[in-house]
Amino acid sequence: MLPAGRTKAERKERMKMFADFDPTKNGYLSYAELEHGVLDCLKFDDSKFNAKPAIYSAYKAARNCGAKKGYKEVRGGADDFV
Repeated sequence: MLPAGRTKAERKERMKMFADFDPTKNGYLSYAELEHGVLDCLKFDDSKFNAKPAIYSAYKAARNCGAKKGYKEVRGGADDFV
């Protein structure tokens, strides 16, 4: 369900998915927005599939990756967003 390839079409699909996950349209995702996006936008039923630990781990990895690449300064020091 996730477009993980490196083609232009898959990149465009990822950008659309990010926009769908970002209800505030601020360009960043909080953990709550990411969790909502995965569970609701991707139609996962959390009562049948306990994805929260995996979602949180992915969120932490993505958040830390952005900070390593210098995005922390761009965000004004906020460590809670992807």
